[in-house]
Amino acid sequence: MKYGYYSEGEWPLSINKYRDGSHIIVVRNINNFVSTTIKLEDLGWAVRDCIKILMSQKSVQATLLRKPFKGTVANNVLTNGCGGLNIEISRIIHNDPDIIRKTFESPLGMFTNPNRKGERGAGPAPEGRFPANLLLSNKAALLLNKQSGDCKTGAINPYHSDGSNSAFVADKMFRDFKQPASSGGASRFFFNFDTEKQLKDYLINLIKV
Repeated sequence: MKYGYYSEGEWPLSINKYRDGSHIIVVRNINNFVSTTIKLEDLGWAVRDCIKILMSQKSVQATLLRKPFKGTVANNVLTNGCGGLNIEISRIIHNDPDIIRKTFESPLGMFTNPNRKGERGAGPAPEGRFPANLLLSNKAALLLNKQSGDCKTGAINPYHSDGSNSAFVADKMFRDFKQPASSGGASRFFFNFDTEKQLKDYLINLIKV
């Protein structure tokens, strides 16, 4: 097996059933997720991250674990078909299609490191936001929006710098980066789900390579 998802009341199969580098997600209520996680660590699983899931009446915790492996993630993916996370399919889609993220074109690269020349610049990815560690049911999202009100973010426009007034000593830095202003409730920064199936599908997609 290359991945596994276990909801409340379900116990993971033996770690020996999984390929090296396999991820599993185990969902538990707030009262027993710590003890469950410790038991899974004792069985050989490595804890990678935790995800809080808020619903209108309760919250649960999803623990992300991976079976240890040798070598690099890339080699393990090629050998066993697992080990990495599917970030791209799990991104939080934003409503800013004009976001541009382009290359730092300094002769020395970002932070004067020649090894980083030609690297894409920092900033929001056009594909969407990096998956957050908080997931919200639609009802919980409405409650959060009621608390936050309308949140506005300002626009970021491209800038041009020759490095003369920069803290970085690159000879010439050019950055073309644009982010339009946006507004809405705070829940827009997180994945919102309506049913438990939508939640399960989202988390499974995260660990399928």
